[in-house]
Amino acid sequence: MSDPATPVAATPAAPPKWQTWLTRGVGIALFVVGTALGSVKLVETFNLPSCDSKRSLDVIRAIFKEKELPEPTLTAAKEVGSTSDEKTCSVSYKLPDETGTLDYRVFWEGSNAKVQITKVNS
Repeated sequence: MSDPATPVAATPAAPPKWQTWLTRGVGIALFVVGTALGSVKLVETFNLPSCDSKRSLDVIRAIFKEKELPEPTLTAAKEVGSTSDEKTCSVSYKLPDETGTLDYRVFWEGSNAKVQITKVNS
């Protein structure tokens, strides 16, 4: 027999059904978004960046900065040719006192994608 002076532990009330569904729905949505973003990153890791990708053009800008030149305005980046290991590209550039086009290549060096300027046409 139980002692009447001992309090009985109350069981917590179950959350309302709508709250349970909302929590599950948010969890599933976050899982789907996370999986999609992870998949995109995985694909980027194994594919060469395109000629007009931010990644490729940022490397071109970094090369100008390394040479202590002003940051160029880059427009009309396009792929001129490609193989499975390399893309040849062209982009128009503009500096305060010069305009022209750059030829560059995006290629694999080991497991890293690299960008190299091959010709400057002023």
